[in-house]
Amino acid sequence: MEKKRLIPILLILPILLSCTPCTSAAPVSVLLPAVYSSEEIGVLTNLTVWVTDGTGHVFVDTKPFAQVDMQGSARLSSMVACDITGTDPEAHDFFYVIHSDSPVIGGPSAGAAMTVATVAALENWTVDQGVVMTGMINPDGSIGAVGGIPAKLNVSVRHGAHTFLIPPGQGNITEIVQVIEQDGPSVTISDELVTTNVIELGAARGVEVREIDDIRDAVYAYTGNEIPRIILTGEVQTRGYLDAMQPLALALLDETRAQYNETDAIVDQGLEAALDSQIPAIEDAQNDYDSGNYYASMSRSFNTMIKLRRIGWYSLYLDSDDKDEYLSNLTVCVEDEIADAELAVSEARLENGVLEGIGAAESRLTIAKERLEWASHAESADDTIYLLAFAMERARSAKWWATLSCVGGGVEIPEDLLKDRAGRYYSQS
Repeated sequence: MEKKRLIPILLILPILLSCTPCTSAAPVSVLLPAVYSSEEIGVLTNLTVWVTDGTGHVFVDTKPFAQVDMQGSARLSSMVACDITGTDPEAHDFFYVIHSDSPVIGGPSAGAAMTVATVAALENWTVDQGVVMTGMINPDGSIGAVGGIPAKLNVSVRHGAHTFLIPPGQGNITEIVQVIEQDGPSVTISDELVTTNVIELGAARGVEVREIDDIRDAVYAYTGNEIPRIILTGEVQTRGYLDAMQPLALALLDETRAQYNETDAIVDQGLEAALDSQIPAIEDAQNDYDSGNYYASMSRSFNTMIKLRRIGWYSLYLDSDDKDEYLSNLTVCVEDEIADAELAVSEARLENGVLEGIGAAESRLTIAKERLEWASHAESADDTIYLLAFAMERARSAKWWATLSCVGGGVEIPEDLLKDRAGRYYSQS
């Protein structure tokens, strides 16, 4: 008989253990203002969020079915909540349960409130049920604009809200209202623009309407708890940065002057004025360099090099016997430069370069490839040469940033972590 009792106990024990919440798993409920999908009438939906120990999964249960973007909002909300609280999202699972009595337009406009609820669940904070919020959540924690604010405010007032939070700049809402006028047997339907001061509308009904531009302020309004902002102080241009930028800026100045002299020797007579116009740009780059503004100097030199190459290459094109062959050879030259830039970026990754520098190099490399592709479809030789010149200099700038990324080294970030975060942000774009 004892053995017969043991079997059900062993079966139940894993279930009980799996249901044991982590210290941050207390559920948190907030109201989400929305509008009927069939007409502009406000409705409140109930959101319950809880967090458990897990592996980074996000679960969404809606009744009735919500739009797919509600799932995206839940995932982004969990990401932002973890970012601002310093929580590892891969160590938790997030559960979002949304119930409504009516089909609603759901999704992005609920993002900010969903983020607040997630933060409260992570931190075991209590939320004020008299606070209601509408607004999208952006990856940097800022609040994005939404629609239907007057209808959402009205339904929040009817359910006893004392504070209504809205995105920044939406205190005045202009909407298109359909006006129906009947004169005897004829009916006239027209659209009129109507502006509503939502803050005054709320005050007249006993509700404080506040514009919120950062999710941390929303968390404070709901919970009374502050999440500190990380404020960067000190010199942005570090000594290591200046030591690396200075020789690059100087080298670019020298290259620009050399390119000018080379172009001057081959310039077509019809392009001499365009060449002369680059002299002030070179002087401006020198002045920036002398003032210690190395990045500005490099930027000016970059733009000047594009123009000088365009003038020189177009002059040679006009003088060439086989113009198609000339453009083909020029394209190969640019392709080789892009290949060199790809190698430089790959080496910077292997040397554990600074992430921001590698990112800057990769973005410039992508632009170089894009301009090279555009050049193959350009309608005129001048356009082709301009795009090739741009691609050439953009590829060269990718190599500069790859070099800068290795100044002072950096902390290695796993490739799979970067891939996962990039994928999550891409899914929200």
